[in-house]
Amino acid sequence: MRVVGIIIFFLFGGNGILHSQTEPIYFLNPSFEGKPGVGNIEGDNLPDDIKNCGFKNETSPDMHPLSEKVFGVRRKASNGKTCIGFVTRDNFTWESVSQELSESLQAGNCYKVSVDLGRTENLKSFTRKDRLLLNFKNPLVLRIFGGNSHCDKQQLVVESVPIENVFWKTYSFEFHADDNYSHLSFEAYYDEEKAIPYNGNLFMDNLSPIEKIECSEKIEQKNSVLQSRFIAGLQNRKEVIDKLKNKLVALKENNGSKQVLQFIGFDDSEPDYQKLKSHLQKFIEIYPFNKWKLSDLGKAKALNISNTLKDHPQFGVIVALKHETAPILRSRRARNLRKYFRMKGILESKIIIQEFHELKGLIDWTIENEEMAAYIFFIKEGNFIFPKEN
Repeated sequence: MRVVGIIIFFLFGGNGILHSQTEPIYFLNPSFEGKPGVGNIEGDNLPDDIKNCGFKNETSPDMHPLSEKVFGVRRKASNGKTCIGFVTRDNFTWESVSQELSESLQAGNCYKVSVDLGRTENLKSFTRKDRLLLNFKNPLVLRIFGGNSHCDKQQLVVESVPIENVFWKTYSFEFHADDNYSHLSFEAYYDEEKAIPYNGNLFMDNLSPIEKIECSEKIEQKNSVLQSRFIAGLQNRKEVIDKLKNKLVALKENNGSKQVLQFIGFDDSEPDYQKLKSHLQKFIEIYPFNKWKLSDLGKAKALNISNTLKDHPQFGVIVALKHETAPILRSRRARNLRKYFRMKGILESKIIIQEFHELKGLIDWTIENEEMAAYIFFIKEGNFIFPKEN
């Protein structure tokens, strides 16, 4: 009887140990259940078990569904009654939240998790700085971080592909935990294959339990690549910001001469200024889809600007293209536009064509819309008069 007792204890004890090792890890609120509501700076629209990890003075993610009157979209949850919606902004900020896990991920283990993701083609919101109504329609990636408190981002464990689908779609991920983590953070981030930053949206719902799986060489390699890309992304962001600063300096040096840009105000109510501003406001939809040459309508609009600049030599214009297209296409469009104005006899010192991300945050634009931004500056005795001194 004593031997039997030991065998029975071993069987039940062994099963108990094995069960605890394979038990799924759960999220406290996997389907993001809460009250529908627009995000705010305090983040108190989120359920208590979901913490806002966004930027200071920026709003938290929204809880959907909301009335179409709010953002022009009504997104139903894929599971339960509510889901969460993130945005990125063209001021280098993005939205993020975190959740605590039922038990910690263990260092050296591999796991799998799935989540429903989607986006919308129509999410119109006002920018905080300029109060411009823009469409935050562009695809984003989901990034998941492991940490040991809310908003603690010690390791990037998952990065999705850019989420193009407008309907809900389930995505599955396998990852490696380099350390023990009691929390996961979720953030919407830019597709770094595009020019960043930009306005975009991402919806998330229906997180699965996290299951432990066998590690494989493929998972380990993916983890190594992911960490390298994350570090490279941080460096790229720094380089983008540095490039913007260098562009400002280059513009101020006036093509290498000793003449520098100065701020000199002028009356923006004068008719000539208003005429040029009106032409710039209409300078949209100038390219056919996925083409780099101006359309006939685009040429007509560009000609109005060209003629106005010829008639009023005291004015110059900075035009920044905002088209969300492939970098090569954006670059060719900018070159094509420069060539057009040169052919019309407009000096490059009178109309400066740039890509928007190169000058973002450096200029207080005269006008700005979804496709372009423009600033009218004043020319005096051959010198540029730049809009903003830093």
